Amino acid sequence: MGYVTGAVDGVAVRARVASRLPHFMVPAVVVVVQGLPLTVNGKLDTRALPAPSYGQVERYRAPATPVEAVLAGIYAQVLGLDQVGVDDSFFDLGGDSISAIQVAARARRGHRVSTSGSIHPSKRRWDRRRSPVER
Repeated sequence: MGYVTGAVDGVAVRARVASRLPHFMVPAVVVVVQGLPLTVNGKLDTRALPAPSYGQVERYRAPATPVEAVLAGIYAQVLGLDQVGVDDSFFDLGGDSISAIQVAARARRGHRVSTSGSIHPSKRRWDRRRSPVER
């Protein structure tokens, strides 16, 4: 995620950055703030920054299968979000390699969902390749 100050549109800033940088360097979301909060030592106070809003409510699509529901819940829990739709991209929501490992471990351990191979960015695509392991 990225934070900017000034009278700008976060979506436009992200689009501009995306036109100039490789995909992996583009922030998932750009948050416009009045000013950057500082600590008493003059450093950026990252804890005081507002939480980003990842996704648009009108685009939300609820899980349709039990595996999608489990994965959406795990994604939301690991990423600290209220809800995650089946078409939302894990990495665009702020996921990274460490949180992907956490998702895989929780899916395997608590829900007996096979996670061999790679984590797919959206739950719908992962659900198509993975199914619950029989107890």
